[in-house]
Amino acid sequence: MNTAYPLWPISILIILFYSLSFAFSRIGLVSKVTHRKFWNVLLLLAFLTAGLIGLLMVVKINYKLEIPFYEKLVGYHVSFGIGMAVIGFFHLWWHLNYYFQLFRSEKGSDFHQPVIVENNLDASILQLFTFLLGSTSIIAQVILLREFLTVFSGNELVFGLVLANWMILTGLGAYLGKFPLRMKKAFPVIVTSLLLLSSLPFVTAFLINYLKNMVFPIGFLINVFQIFYSSLLLLIPFCLVSGFLFTFISKCYSEVRNKNETGSVYGFESVGSIVGGLLSGLLFIFVFSSIESLLVLVIINGLVLFLISLKKSTGKFAWISLLVVIPAFVLLFFHPENRIRSLVYPNQEVVVSKDSPHGNIVITRREKLWSVYSNNVLLFDSENFTLNEEAVHFAMLQHPDPKKILLVSGGLSGQIAELKKYNPALIDYVEDNRWLLKLMKDTLAKMIDESIAVHVADPLRFIRNTAQNYDVAILNLPLPSTLQNNRFFTLEFFTLLKKKLSPGAVLSFGIQSPPNYLNQEAVDLNSTIYASLKKVFQNVIIIPGEQNYFLASDAALTYQIAERVQAEGIENRYVNSYYVDDALLKMRGETILSALNPLAEINQNLRPVLYQQQLAYWLSQFKGKYWLMAALAGALALFVFIRGSTPSQVMFLTGFSASGLEILLLFGLQVFFGNIYLLTSFVFTGFMLGLAIGSFIGKSFTEKNYLLVTQLLIGGFAALIGIALFPSGMADLAPAFVYLLYLAATVLIGLFTGFQFAQVSQNRTGNYAEISGKTYSYDLVGSALGAFVVSVFLVPRLGIFESVLIIALANFVFGIGLILKR
Repeated sequence: MNTAYPLWPISILIILFYSLSFAFSRIGLVSKVTHRKFWNVLLLLAFLTAGLIGLLMVVKINYKLEIPFYEKLVGYHVSFGIGMAVIGFFHLWWHLNYYFQLFRSEKGSDFHQPVIVENNLDASILQLFTFLLGSTSIIAQVILLREFLTVFSGNELVFGLVLANWMILTGLGAYLGKFPLRMKKAFPVIVTSLLLLSSLPFVTAFLINYLKNMVFPIGFLINVFQIFYSSLLLLIPFCLVSGFLFTFISKCYSEVRNKNETGSVYGFESVGSIVGGLLSGLLFIFVFSSIESLLVLVIINGLVLFLISLKKSTGKFAWISLLVVIPAFVLLFFHPENRIRSLVYPNQEVVVSKDSPHGNIVITRREKLWSVYSNNVLLFDSENFTLNEEAVHFAMLQHPDPKKILLVSGGLSGQIAELKKYNPALIDYVEDNRWLLKLMKDTLAKMIDESIAVHVADPLRFIRNTAQNYDVAILNLPLPSTLQNNRFFTLEFFTLLKKKLSPGAVLSFGIQSPPNYLNQEAVDLNSTIYASLKKVFQNVIIIPGEQNYFLASDAALTYQIAERVQAEGIENRYVNSYYVDDALLKMRGETILSALNPLAEINQNLRPVLYQQQLAYWLSQFKGKYWLMAALAGALALFVFIRGSTPSQVMFLTGFSASGLEILLLFGLQVFFGNIYLLTSFVFTGFMLGLAIGSFIGKSFTEKNYLLVTQLLIGGFAALIGIALFPSGMADLAPAFVYLLYLAATVLIGLFTGFQFAQVSQNRTGNYAEISGKTYSYDLVGSALGAFVVSVFLVPRLGIFESVLIIALANFVFGIGLILKR
């Protein structure tokens, strides 16, 4: 086996989950017997698996059998053996007294009768605790979502999977919170849980970075299943505690007020989420890195809980709060960002790690080579002259006299130097990431002269507003694996760009693709790009190189690259007659063209065919039955929905609709303006603002049941969103105006959800913990399904507008069902 055995990843995860299980048993959420039974079962499974594989290995060696997956079996044998050893230490710890006193018999039982919590808190303190819960949860959610997107090189699919896991785990925690606890006082439970919640996001972020290259081989493509279970395991501690604490505080607050106050707690939590969303979007992302932001969160919450503990005269918990704050201060002082990021970039020195609204930027150095990454995706490195020469000369040699050049990205990698060989009168270099330019300002300063104009702007917006007409446009953009990147490969974009090109101008961009063989997914992807370009330009060819370079123009295009380099007298290190064979280039290019589908679909903003095909191409590199994931999710959701009462079903569908519409609005903003990394916190904040308003309004409507009316209003509003906020002309409006429209829509979605939550909680019967636990858990399970279905299936397969209409239709059908049921 060439890779190291996963000693530390397995050990750390087992210790983390054991600590959580142990904490639950201590506070009485589960009995000590159940806690031990669970780990005994895991110990047995690890023992049996390791033992059976060991026997199979013995048979293989003794009888010299050929087992094709033997290397994998060895890995599984060792992994389960590590797990068995770690759990075995816990088992030994439980029974130490038994081993020390082998001949002493003891009788007893761990069974305990649950004790009702004595509520020793007043309403104002509980409101403050709820505020802290909301602010901590939203800050952790925004930052950890960014961490998963960064480390897993994520797109909307990763975003949806992680968000779905977050919500379903929080819903499970809320459901667990309805069970009675062993502890007699509420204050220790809440303070300890909030301190744990404050610390867990930093621990989770560290583990995301630390375990990535330990669990998965370096350079390994991580598939959907692996992203799903990795995020599921890492989010379990935080989300379970968060969901449990909401139900527990709701119960305590309702007991203090002597009435059902679940809706009010929901509102107070939403107010905290508003403040947390603004802090993460306006302060943390610009002042601190993600890692530092999570340490600041520990410090702020720890100090607040310290002051509350002093006021309540509980010195013990004041000191515990300080014991959490002091290590966070020490870590923050040493700026751990680069050290933690270096875990993801082995054998490289992390020179700079900077979080920006566009994502995490990392610059690494290895001897004389430096590389630039954005969200763990290599943008460029300092010595890739082959790629630079191909990107520039394949395009520039097509034009007889290129004087005005549009260069979108790629300037810092060395393409500006290649363009200067043609003595252009103007190079408009457009880079949308001002933070990248700032980090590399010394490199950029060496390239700039009077013929080069640097523009810090969104490329699409710059092209729409510029008055220039260009002879050559060279685009160096990432693959259309996100909706943000997909917008640069759409019919709308190509049509807009052509208006800014002079007669006979040339457009060029590269797409990563297998050099000699195209599977069906790659054929579909290249066919769609070709078909979309042909709708706008008369001539389109593909020149294969390190990438497949698409060249489009209304003038004639040629494969005679080496011949023209020699005729122009251009000195190149790679693109010349010594390395480039024009005849071979033409043959390979025409072979690719002949394999394309002439009837391929056209890629559009709101019908992101290319985004779907890029996902299909990515998934084709793994062996997995991804439909099975959809089937299991659908079956589980249907089971939960059918088993629920009418109020539970209402909350489930409301959560599904709210989460789905929230994600669709976020995707819409990304399609028109890009930048999901920054917009996430603002969309979440707007939604939380609506939740707070709606929950407080819904609490005052106690005389009538408005569940049916609200459900139909949600369906009508969803249809209105689809018609009003997703026309293609939205990109032509002022960004500030569009942001305002989308923010207003997000607030209204939150308002309907908060109102419905308050109505559902008032229409339930039972004890306070059961009311809040069931309502919140159904809300979150529905939200999880909405995030999963919309991001993974509806948008890639149907498009954004159609996805909105499906949500509207689901609400109308359910509303009509309620009418018939009445």
